[in-house]
Order: sequence, then structure tokens, then C-alpha cells
Amino acid sequence: MATTPTARKRGRVNDGRGNNADRKRRKLNMLRHHGDGATCPCAWCGDVLTFDTIEADRIEAGYNGGRYVMTNVVPACRHCNASRQETPADEYAARCADPERARAMIAHAATYRPQR
Repeated sequence: MATTPTARKRGRVNDGRGNNADRKRRKLNMLRHHGDGATCPCAWCGDVLTFDTIEADRIEAGYNGGRYVMTNVVPACRHCNASRQETPADEYAARCADPERARAMIAHAATYRPQR
């Protein structure tokens, strides 16, 4: 994505992740949807995640048009999110210690409906 130095300086670059409020809301929604509201498991390794340790991992990668929307993200720990890189989600799930749990988390993400 081409940006001008002025746009970078003003912080107006749209990287798809949203602003701080968007990221905070996404984390809280993942904790509620995939866990008990305070904790949830990492989709890939099963480690328990909290608000401070959870990261949004896109099921459909950004280079394939995947966006940071709740039906396209699963909770991940920093290690799994970084190690997955551009590996397709179903292929990465097959390499997990518990592939069925990982596939279930991917399927569960598609069931997200906003709470009103």
C-alpha cells in the first residue's frame, strides 16, 4: 500500500486492523464468543488467553482478501499467530496437537452474531 509521508505522520494509514477502540472491541468479542468473557483458548495450541495475551488471527489471510471481521478471526497466542504466517488455516489446523479443536474454533468463528 502506497502512503505519503504526511499520511504516515498523521497516523491515517488504514492497515485494516482499525483503531485502538476497534482492536479492543475485537478482543472483548473474541473472549465472549470463544470463551467465558475473561479467558478463551488459543485456536491453535489451546493455551488459555486473556485480554492481555489474545491476538486476532485471520482465518482467510489478508493477501487473499480476508478482513478483520469477527467471522474471519480466531483467538491466537502471540507464538501461534506469528508462526502461522501465511499458512492456510485448515493446513495449520492439521498440524496442531488437537486438529479437531482447531477446526471447531474455525467453524465457530463463522457463527458470530453481534450482541445487541
